[in-house]
Amino acid sequence: MPVRPYKSKDQLFKHHHTVWLNDSQEADFQKQLVKSNLKKSDFLRALVIHGFVQAVPRQEERKQYIELFKLLLEYKTHFARISGLIKSKDQSLFSAVKTLVDSIGRHLDSLTRL
Repeated sequence: MPVRPYKSKDQLFKHHHTVWLNDSQEADFQKQLVKSNLKKSDFLRALVIHGFVQAVPRQEERKQYIELFKLLLEYKTHFARISGLIKSKDQSLFSAVKTLVDSIGRHLDSLTRL
């Protein structure tokens, strides 16, 4: 029998609640549970405490996010270099490219919060 790690008294789960669902509610619950990629207890705990459940990205989704992040970072770097080259020659084009760089930066920030 595996040894469970020691938990302090405030970390022990002491309360148990039962919820009754009809068939359609159970089907919806199971769909959301699978979509979240969490265990049932973790899903319910997050739902009760936070009011919503943040789905854990699957491995292939993580790879896609990483590739997208790398691509956007590369584009941001290239456009920042371009804006530096045209800074003194064409101010309107410089401001347009700078706006694009800032927009890509905001998208990168939103990806890091996922």
